[in-house]
Amino acid sequence: LVLSGAALAHIHFHSASGLPAGAGGALGESLGDLAKNALNIQGSTLLLIALFLFGLTVFTDLSWFKVMDVTGKITLD
Repeated sequence: LVLSGAALAHIHFHSASGLPAGAGGALGESLGDLAKNALNIQGSTLLLIALFLFGLTVFTDLSWFKVMDVTGKITLD
């Protein structure tokens, strides 16, 4: 979750001048550059978002079926 978020931040956000390693930190910089070189920006973004959502699902014990069910109930009511 943290690793994919840091790499996504490095790939898509511009770094501020006061930060020594830029957006995403040193870890995000190394993982983001590795992913960009291997998969290009579009492929690395797709992979990192999938890993971020997987980590979010496992960490919070989120059920996407329940999310869809609640969204459908709200939409139909």
